[in-house]
Amino acid sequence: MATNQRSGRPTWTVVGLVTSIAVAAGAIVVVVRMDHGSATPTPVVQAPAGSGTADSGVSAMGDMQHPDGHMAMAGTMMPDYATTSTDLEAMYRFAMDNGELVSYMPCTCGCGQMGHMSLWNCFVKRIDAAGKVTFSDHATGCQICQDLIRDVIDMDRRGSPPTEIRKYLDEHYPGTQTPTEYPPAV
Repeated sequence: MATNQRSGRPTWTVVGLVTSIAVAAGAIVVVVRMDHGSATPTPVVQAPAGSGTADSGVSAMGDMQHPDGHMAMAGTMMPDYATTSTDLEAMYRFAMDNGELVSYMPCTCGCGQMGHMSLWNCFVKRIDAAGKVTFSDHATGCQICQDLIRDVIDMDRRGSPPTEIRKYLDEHYPGTQTPTEYPPAV
């Protein structure tokens, strides 16, 4: 292994400072160390602390399980992909404004394999404590997600409690559900 002649430490291909900044920013970083004279890189995967565990409430892909009381900043603009029709924009706005409800509703399109924890993540990945919303473009091209949110919107407007909405979705939408908690009893 080659070493730095001044410090005597191994020479690295990726500078540790860049890695530290990326980890601090919450990125999943793959550091490839390659000793000079070796043709075989050694990958090391570093994930942000607390990511992807059931206790953290955040999936490995950065999707929040629930909004945790965080509200979107007033005047939050929808991303362009969410405004291609008034119907789609209404779905995204409902998911953003009613995250606590939508986060207790499952999705059955198979998106759980992508790290989604509920139907909410098909529209919104997270809302931070300052109210900044990170949207997901997944629902723009998924008819199942759109059908599910339409039913949630309709039932919510009729005054159905979250437990009744969830029961309806469980009974009427077959498929593998996201790992979504049941809403608390009213």
